[in-house]
Amino acid sequence: MQGSCPLEDVIATEALDQRTAHVPDRAAEARAMDGLKQALAGSPRSVLQKLAEVGLELCGAQTAGVSLLEEADGRRFFRWYAVAGEWDRLLWTTLPREFSPCGTVLDRQEALLMVDPERYFGRLGQVQERVSELLLVPFEAGGQMVGTVWVVAHDTAHRFDSEDCRIVTELTRFAAVAYERLQSFKADDVRELSRMHLVPEPGTRKKV
Repeated sequence: MQGSCPLEDVIATEALDQRTAHVPDRAAEARAMDGLKQALAGSPRSVLQKLAEVGLELCGAQTAGVSLLEEADGRRFFRWYAVAGEWDRLLWTTLPREFSPCGTVLDRQEALLMVDPERYFGRLGQVQERVSELLLVPFEAGGQMVGTVWVVAHDTAHRFDSEDCRIVTELTRFAAVAYERLQSFKADDVRELSRMHLVPEPGTRKKV
């Protein structure tokens, strides 16, 4: 369901550089990146979950996640392979490729900041917690854009800046490695993971 305003009205990426950047916690960032490097020895899914948790912490976000592009029965959609924070119950949710924030980011192949995105992506309004700001960074594997890492501020108390964009961009490097490892999974393995977590069929969403 499309909202009531044009897409360009919700995109405010230029604000990232206009805002005063917060002072990064280099020690915390170094520990987090070391933890991610160690996590690479484990399962790809655990790496994605770990980086969502890192994004949540380092960016001061209220939700963070990783969406990967999939295709089934001729339909393309994003699946939330990792979620931390307010929306953690929505792990494995799917959204259509053709009308979602992640789809827009893959189309433009660049980081985007969206402010009150429900104004355009009306479907997000079905989630109980509102989205004040949404920062998404795409990543590629094998020369193709395959997913996004994203962080959410649910209220106006926190606004993202260029430091947040730098951190999320750094996290996409780990996401790309995990994605390539996930490709060794058979499609049946992914479907089984979905069933274990009561995932809706592609193109649908959990009830919230």
